[in-house]
Amino acid sequence: RVLARVLHTNAWSALNEATFHIGKRPVAGDLVISEIHYRPAAPSEEEVTAGFATRGLFEFIELYNPGASTVSLNEVALVSGVRFDFAGAEAGVLSVAPGAAVVVARDRAAFEHRYGTGLPLAGVFEGSKLSDSGEYLRLSLTDGTVLQELTYNDKLPWPEGPDGDGPSLTLSSPSSDVAAASDPANWQASSEMGGTPGV
Repeated sequence: RVLARVLHTNAWSALNEATFHIGKRPVAGDLVISEIHYRPAAPSEEEVTAGFATRGLFEFIELYNPGASTVSLNEVALVSGVRFDFAGAEAGVLSVAPGAAVVVARDRAAFEHRYGTGLPLAGVFEGSKLSDSGEYLRLSLTDGTVLQELTYNDKLPWPEGPDGDGPSLTLSSPSSDVAAASDPANWQASSEMGGTPGV
């Protein structure tokens, strides 16, 4: 957002405002939900001592850009399951470069305590928490255009390891194929305990 005015003969013009978007407006396939940490491992003693006593505080959702162009997040929102409007993100993450990811967490302090700072954390989602037994998630534009929707689950044919054993639920090969992202056969337990948010 740019605010500008001109000084001419000792007088200022009226203030003008314009918003510029970095990256293209996304269409279906430009962004995919690539990682869901719906039931993290229980907190360690050190995490409990630090004030993070419940596993749900470490939840997160990751979005990935599988394309070749930077994508603007200015009109993008998570609107079902949990809610997050990227345009209002306090961290100001408003675009995702090709091959890059952005993360939305349940609790910023808990997330940064477990995973560290410097990750592409856009902010904190609204709503209660991700369902431990699975739920419907929808990523869309603010005009209602659906970018992706899926219903994950903690039972077969979905991987069962992410249901509290430590790994996150991870899309095997993120691509622009929206249907592939909705197929449980294309999801797996993350190779690392706690997942790989932003990577």
